[in-house]
Amino acid sequence: LVCGLEQSDEIALDWYTKAANLGHITSKFSVGEAFEEARGVPQSDEEACLWYYRAALAGDEDSKKSLRRLYDIARIVVPGVAEIFNE
Repeated sequence: LVCGLEQSDEIALDWYTKAANLGHITSKFSVGEAFEEARGVPQSDEEACLWYYRAALAGDEDSKKSLRRLYDIARIVVPGVAEIFNE
């Protein structure tokens, strides 16, 4: 329990997604992590890449690293991702 509340990946993801959709960069990264690590959603490297890409476009360095790692491991390519690495 945290502050009297049960921890829930699903509820956390819901709040992160709401914040991400309002433009919060770190939340976009967190949604990507949730998909990559199957926290509250089924595991999906493709969906993780899309969320990392959205955060990376806004300048999030952790998202850039995660995109690069997923490309190196799984060869997942998001259209337009090259522009992030060619800054």
